Amino acid sequence: IRSNRETMDWLMFLVHWTYKRPFAHDQLAFATLLGIGPLVDDEPLPAPPPWAPLDPNMFANAARFDGLGFSSEVEDLVLFHFFDGWNSNQPDEVEYFATPIYRGLNLFDVLYGEDAAAARGAIARSKLKPPEKLRDLRWMSSLGLGVEVHDATPVVFEVGGKVR
Repeated sequence: IRSNRETMDWLMFLVHWTYKRPFAHDQLAFATLLGIGPLVDDEPLPAPPPWAPLDPNMFANAARFDGLGFSSEVEDLVLFHFFDGWNSNQPDEVEYFATPIYRGLNLFDVLYGEDAAAARGAIARSKLKPPEKLRDLRWMSSLGLGVEVHDATPVVFEVGGKVR
């Protein structure tokens, strides 16, 4: 999202929208206003500014949950989202759902502490091997759940003298 008048107007609307709905989580607000989530009510929304996902090797998530992490060097990161809690800053509740990578480690204390080497080491725990092959995930024929999509031959049948 580029810094311009359209983006500023959109961001101010986002702040206003969230203020009017204190029950809405900030991630719900962003998803709704970017047009990728369901509407919460009938208030019209502005068109979202042009946007694209951030590079996960620059804007990284801690490997606290399956499927997260990064494969760049720690020094190449611009942002590191470390999940201090499941929701509403409840760090004890995250352990039930988390991978064991950070079990027993209070990331908040380490990352905001005085020891820069310990902070770098904690972030480095989320470094993964780069994928051997990038996959095109724009479409897929299998979710690996036993429900598959196969090429099919159209079925032609007649109803009331008309072929359908």
